[in-house]
Amino acid sequence: MIAEARLSTEHQAGLVLAVPAYTTGAGTSIGGRTWVVRALTPIGDEVELTIGGASRT
Repeated sequence: MIAEARLSTEHQAGLVLAVPAYTTGAGTSIGGRTWVVRALTPIGDEVELTIGGASRT
């Protein structure tokens, strides 16, 4: 399953990862959610995110 995600700095909690609501290939609806990003770690040509609990929106 691939879902769009966005990093945003425009949140009072700081950097957040936001995933909008989407529907899986099987037809299951998944609600949108945001998580506070605790750390960004470069690994080769990729970046690993350490996320915390869901942020309050």
